[in-house]
Amino acid sequence: MHDSDTRQRFLHPEFRLPLAIFDLDHTLLDGDTDYLWHSHLCDQGVIDRATFEQRYHEQNTAYDGGTLDPGEYVEALVDALNHLSTPRLRELLTSFTRDVVPHRIAPAALDLLQHHRQRGDYLLVITATVDFLARCSISALPIDDFIATEVEWDSDRPTGILSGTASFREGKVVRLEQWLAQRDHNLAQSWFYSDSINDLPMLELVDNPVTVNADSPLQSIAAARNWPQLTIRC
Repeated sequence: MHDSDTRQRFLHPEFRLPLAIFDLDHTLLDGDTDYLWHSHLCDQGVIDRATFEQRYHEQNTAYDGGTLDPGEYVEALVDALNHLSTPRLRELLTSFTRDVVPHRIAPAALDLLQHHRQRGDYLLVITATVDFLARCSISALPIDDFIATEVEWDSDRPTGILSGTASFREGKVVRLEQWLAQRDHNLAQSWFYSDSINDLPMLELVDNPVTVNADSPLQSIAAARNWPQLTIRC
């Protein structure tokens, strides 16, 4: 579905609640959830730092270039956890949520969310990060709901198999369409905040695109189109 078709479908009068939509990593979170999580695993002696840094560099290069394979990303992320017992995995997720994430939330990010809360907007995060890690970061934020890349689970453990469409690049628009189709919200007067050129399809979809800590390609586009540009750092 084209962006214009999506907007027309969800501007129907019955959808009345305005949306303020946010990317997560390098936008509301000062840092990347995946990097922070794996760095935490290194600190806890779970994985080797040199091996992780090399893998992350390769994946980040692919992400910046828009060529990241979400299925391979999910598989590699979960593969690093397969040797852990379920209680140990839960313990690490808890300590990550408690000890790492709060230090990466800038006061200005909370102020921005509060601004939209006072406007009466519905606060939604949409992120390419896998759901069980995104939940850790979002727990520190006053968010109403979130959309993340979903993985299949076997009992109480992630399998490493991608579930549905990854919320990456155009996939974010697809996932948002699916989300909107089941809820009483619209895209009229909607906002979207992001740092990455990968989110250009989402930025072009909303009435109010805003960049935050934008990468160089996105900075250039924002300047040419007179989009507001913010910097939010801890």
